[in-house]
Amino acid sequence: MKPRWRILIVLSESPARGARLASSANTDLPSLDVALLAAQLIRLGAEVRVMDQAAERISPRTVRREAAWWKPELTILHAGGEAADDDPVPDAAPLQELLGGRGLSGRLFAAGPLAEHYALELLDRFDALDGVLLGAPSAELLSDTPESAPGVQGRGQAPVSPHPLSEDLAAVLPAWHAFPLDAYPGRGGLRSARVAVSGADPERDLMEIRHAVLRAGARFLQFECRDVGAHPEGMQRVARAMFGAAPGVGWACRLRADHVEPAFALALARGGCHEVVLLSPEARSAPGLAPMDDAHRGRIESAVETLKATGVSVAVEFVIGRPGQDRAQLLAWQRWFADRQIAVRPQVFVMQGGMRGPGSPTLDEALERAGCWDNELRTVHIEKAVRGLGWHVGASSAAS
Repeated sequence: MKPRWRILIVLSESPARGARLASSANTDLPSLDVALLAAQLIRLGAEVRVMDQAAERISPRTVRREAAWWKPELTILHAGGEAADDDPVPDAAPLQELLGGRGLSGRLFAAGPLAEHYALELLDRFDALDGVLLGAPSAELLSDTPESAPGVQGRGQAPVSPHPLSEDLAAVLPAWHAFPLDAYPGRGGLRSARVAVSGADPERDLMEIRHAVLRAGARFLQFECRDVGAHPEGMQRVARAMFGAAPGVGWACRLRADHVEPAFALALARGGCHEVVLLSPEARSAPGLAPMDDAHRGRIESAVETLKATGVSVAVEFVIGRPGQDRAQLLAWQRWFADRQIAVRPQVFVMQGGMRGPGSPTLDEALERAGCWDNELRTVHIEKAVRGLGWHVGASSAAS
């Protein structure tokens, strides 16, 4: 293994269309998975440089020019935006622009949400790519044959499984210092960052919170966990320690409606929680229903009132793109939320290639339909529903 491998990570731009319009995780620092990837590569002995096209406002031509000057042995093109639950529109155009000229030398890998779902198709489409990185990096990635490392999908290979995170890398904190932090001024001077906080390990959670505040200068935190109510005791310990770990820093989290209890909601509020995004107890892939047919609507409404009583801003996540969902259902839910003055955070459930097995949608087909399947919705319907439902978000702007 070489003593210091030079690795360039390029965050490609993510067009704000289709499912991207619905993202409620609008942070002012790079995606958490990129920060963790950089930290893991540094831990393995690499010299890492990160370029963010959107934040630094740099063109593909500038990226190629800088890469030609720095001469990395491996360039990782991160495509698809945040590794969020609402997967991005599978648009390969940003990769096309990056790979469309000279300057990118050494091995070229794709990574990120787009690569995870469409690895084989990207390799077929772009001859310049040497492989796709799936999962965590391994020591073999820093070798003369990185395309043979575990978790790397190569051209002509059968589909490979993602490389799991080893115990040696599991404790690595995000490498915020590897990013050009001056390019992320935040809104009103306040940077917002994601942190992997769930309550499962309170001490580890508080360490990452302190790290984001002290190393990245974050002044607002988005807890990455899908449901902080899954570990209520640990989450209450985190909430009680927030004023010591991150004084003056507000935060937002997501919570399932059936996990909302008055004592737990009050603990979150006392710990400095500014906003809760409320989730339905059912799976995101459950069939779409009209409001009067949804057995969870009463629990959702009750949870909203409980959280409002604590003074916390609350918005309900509404999933667009469920199987069988149609425009009439979307309009009915829009009226239901408006009548009850409930703020909404629309999310798009995306059926990506690979979730359907043989015969799954191609990149172009998924882009045409905003990545949504098993319903009659098309891109224009998705975008109208996002804007229509999102109209009631006025009361929940603390974390946006």
